[in-house]
Amino acid sequence: MENKKLFSLGFIILLILTFTVGYYIGKNNGKSSTNISENKYEGLTVDVNGEKIYDKEALKEQVNKGAEVLFEVECNKDGKFIVERSKAAEEEGVVGKKGIDLEEMYKKHGYKLKSIDDAKIEMIRQPVSYKPNMYVLLSENNEIVIAKSDANGSIFDKDGNIINKEGTGTNINSLREKDISNIIKGDISMQFESIEKLNDGIKDFDIKYEMPE
Repeated sequence: MENKKLFSLGFIILLILTFTVGYYIGKNNGKSSTNISENKYEGLTVDVNGEKIYDKEALKEQVNKGAEVLFEVECNKDGKFIVERSKAAEEEGVVGKKGIDLEEMYKKHGYKLKSIDDAKIEMIRQPVSYKPNMYVLLSENNEIVIAKSDANGSIFDKDGNIINKEGTGTNINSLREKDISNIIKGDISMQFESIEKLNDGIKDFDIKYEMPE
């Protein structure tokens, strides 16, 4: 009789232990599944390195056929920006894509998704740091412009204005994809030590402009 009681007590304890272990395993698996589901849309905008997080809900939105894609550059710490270039969503090949797809497409140039609505998509990035005191090619409102970097390699003053800006009248979308990419990245091939080297260099991009010395 005593053995039966001990057996029953042991069986009850075993059941309790089994239930407790199973409960905690199930709870932890549930947390993991939730995290995976949430990270589907948050993975590209988590603030792990102090980067600015924009509208996370926009990552789920789709691009409309008639929308325009605006590529922007932040100019100062107050949030001022310029429109670097723009293109129709259909021409850019992004109609129907979600915000998270856009971040993946343009992350090589440092763009983050800022917003999406029926009329426009805003992608924004931090400014490039150039070599100090160089003449550089960049883009503003689709026009290739010339600027002069300061001693710190910035082409923006404290108010967010482009330093020593000169327009060329050339549309950036008329260039080859590689040249457009180099302008966006601030490649060394788009930086010149003197006006003379600048004037020689821009001839390679079929820019019909000569900056006065």
